[in-house]
Amino acid sequence: MSELAKSVDRQKHPRHATLCPAKLVSGDEEVDCEVLNVSVGGAKIRMCQPVETNSHVRVKLGRLGEFAGRVAWRNGTTLGVEFQDEIAEMARIVEDILSAEADSGERREDARASVLWSGKLRSAGQLANCRIVNFSLKGVQLLAEKEIDCGLEVILWIERFGEFTTKLIWQDGESIGVQFVDPPKTIEARFGDSLPILR
Repeated sequence: MSELAKSVDRQKHPRHATLCPAKLVSGDEEVDCEVLNVSVGGAKIRMCQPVETNSHVRVKLGRLGEFAGRVAWRNGTTLGVEFQDEIAEMARIVEDILSAEADSGERREDARASVLWSGKLRSAGQLANCRIVNFSLKGVQLLAEKEIDCGLEVILWIERFGEFTTKLIWQDGESIGVQFVDPPKTIEARFGDSLPILR
């Protein structure tokens, strides 16, 4: 099959959204990354830190194997990688990724990421600036700029992501833990490609 035919053939396959942890290898550099979506033709990958890459990279998926690809585009820490392996092999890897995602979905909801996001909270008629320091699809830990007596409902505004209704789980002075009222799938959709890599 010609390279052109392969390219056209790959484009027939739909992309599947996923959040699969991986390692991106470029030359002697290896960095943590996450596969954001995947098809048998390519993948969208977000690196956990900005790293200069060669035009050709490898992506390690742990027990699922690894694949070689060409960097088709780049926007900051996000890459579009075009697969260079045979379509049949990539179809197997894609199927394995999606199967692993289905198994790990519940675990990901509880997985957490350290972040440093600016925000504001409003509760019981009080308003305070805050910093979100820990994030999961179920809730966040935040530090208020001043001690505030929260009620059961906390309206949380996160810079870049907007307003969320949460409920108070615990409070220790300025340190506060809240849980999202919306289900994890809704929270995941709202953050989209900006969702932090959850460990």
